[in-house]
Amino acid sequence: MGTGPAGPGGSNLDYWILVPRSPLGSMKLVAVTGGIATGKSSVCRLLSQDLGCPACSCDEIVHILLRSGHVIRSVLQQFPSVADSSGQIDRSSLARIVFAEPDRRRWLEDFLHPLVLRRVQEWIAENESTSSLGLVEVPLLYEVDFPVERDVDVVVACSQDTQMRRLAIREGSSDRAVGRLAAQMPLSEKISRAGLVIWNEGSLGTLTRLVALAARGIHQKTQ
Repeated sequence: MGTGPAGPGGSNLDYWILVPRSPLGSMKLVAVTGGIATGKSSVCRLLSQDLGCPACSCDEIVHILLRSGHVIRSVLQQFPSVADSSGQIDRSSLARIVFAEPDRRRWLEDFLHPLVLRRVQEWIAENESTSSLGLVEVPLLYEVDFPVERDVDVVVACSQDTQMRRLAIREGSSDRAVGRLAAQMPLSEKISRAGLVIWNEGSLGTLTRLVALAARGIHQKTQ
């Protein structure tokens, strides 16, 4: 798979070399990804329940990292204006900057991604001796060519109109919603790479039924 983009210091990051799982572990790994506001976290939670397996969220890892001392110091050196009144990182302010300025977003991604990957590797090591299946929610699975072996990729998708509606509600602004969508890989490309696609256009009840069907497909693919 080779190496990926240059890191914050300008050198190639060797963490982008494919990281195989331990041959001693028997855990199959399923990645859940998709477009912004498609319902990835809901799908991951429902799949974890239906399959009875542990799940790990890269978004949750990032949230934890952004509350840790060394990450706060490094990020605030680059983005001093995102400090809140207590000296913590205001994630909303940070998001507004990085989605408007691609170069600064790349710096942040290059800084955070190796830290996230390390946490995912630790999670796999902690669970592979006791679980036969694990889920990892990776929003940028294809954008960064996430270098962990998987057995199935699940893409959560919906129409762009639905994405825009959900994002406008979440962001409080249609303009910011457009910026967020523009920064992402086209959903059609993610769908073309998927092992399974879950179309999340309807109610939670409909999604629950679709996830149950997907869980059966995952079970068949990972036997």
